[in-house]
Amino acid sequence: MYTPAEALKNYLEDKSILLLGYGREGKSTHGVIRRLLPDKRLTVADAAELRLDDPLCDVVSGGDYLDGLEKYDLIIKSPGVPLMFDYSGIEDKITCQLDLFLRFARCRVVGVTGTKGKTTTTTLTYSLMAAAGEDAHLCGNMGIPVLDFIDLPEDAAAVIEMSSHQLQFTRSSPDVAIVTNLYPEHLDHHPDGFEGYKNAKLNIVRHQTASGYFVYDKDSDLTEYPEFFSGKGTVVGASAAELPDVVRAACDENPRVLAKTYSDCALARAAAMLMCAKPDPDEDFARAMAGFGGIEHRLEFFGSFRGIDFYNDAIATVPAAAINAVESVKNAYTLIVGGLDRGIDYSDFIEYLKNSRLSCVLCTPDTGNTIFEGLRGCGKYVRRCADLEAAVCLSLAVTPKGGAVILSPAAASYNLYKNFEEKGREFKRLVRLHGSPEALEELRRTLPT
Repeated sequence: MYTPAEALKNYLEDKSILLLGYGREGKSTHGVIRRLLPDKRLTVADAAELRLDDPLCDVVSGGDYLDGLEKYDLIIKSPGVPLMFDYSGIEDKITCQLDLFLRFARCRVVGVTGTKGKTTTTTLTYSLMAAAGEDAHLCGNMGIPVLDFIDLPEDAAAVIEMSSHQLQFTRSSPDVAIVTNLYPEHLDHHPDGFEGYKNAKLNIVRHQTASGYFVYDKDSDLTEYPEFFSGKGTVVGASAAELPDVVRAACDENPRVLAKTYSDCALARAAAMLMCAKPDPDEDFARAMAGFGGIEHRLEFFGSFRGIDFYNDAIATVPAAAINAVESVKNAYTLIVGGLDRGIDYSDFIEYLKNSRLSCVLCTPDTGNTIFEGLRGCGKYVRRCADLEAAVCLSLAVTPKGGAVILSPAAASYNLYKNFEEKGREFKRLVRLHGSPEALEELRRTLPT
């Protein structure tokens, strides 16, 4: 019997192949194919200018890198490449790492998708399974491309965060599929907007067999989309209210487990219960939750400065995620919002902010301008800030000791930053710079006596 890697090699060897996109995943795919087929000619296409140290690799780059796709037998697309045109004539040629992994790997697979909560839920699922003694591996959108795990043994489990970009051209589904929630997001990546985004997400359950499981949050609005519940897999609902006492107690005692994390924990527990051989692993799950340290950029508490708590929630690129952040931090006082304008309707978010327990909203470009105008005259301290540094300085000035400042943009970061990670790290740098004792002493020296 062929190993998964050998089966993948046999599938690829007689095809003309285009690697579409040469970011982290594209480079990984190049490396995997080279290990399997060292003498195979390939083509790489990317918008950026490329120079590859591979004499058997042709390069197409620049503005016309999407021309001529139809001439290849197989197009392995990276998730960061949007196809904003009618690709129906070549759709059957397009695949991706995730699709190839699900088709050829023999290990068990838990897949996690949703608009928000994917990374936390994926991490917790992996942590709970590992704590219960399962041979679990964290991969996918978390940073390690899935094809690097192609030869995991059958009794191992790959726990994979699956973005809409990765699911878009996937024709297989995981054994256990978790969907956290669904809100309008990545509308600039799909030519038919939210319908295209939702349709991509559906691939996580669309191809399940009767032996599969679909896990969803009973407290979310996912039931508004009945398509997710029409597959062949068994539907399993999870709720934070139904966490067993031993797991809830561990969550309660861990300050890194915030209110929104309980729902993620419930989803992770439901999936882990389906995958674990142990008949009653909740004691192990509780141990894992007690040691949970949070995840960078996801309502990350990174310190108190001048007596003020600071949270980095740069991952919050939609209003629902920012609302979740405010509701999760009990001492929330100041919210910093704003980012790339992708045409999201902020009217409901503005109404929420007007009636929230927040005292201060600081608005940064570009969407912050819309939010600022909508909050005029609401009775809260609302200011327009030129940039993130101005917002940080003002937050330190207006937030009292014991209060909390949250960066939760409710927008993408691409207007000024490479990604949300860069924005989140810049936020932490600015807080540490201007919130330090040295900065406070310097400020005091400049004040009139």
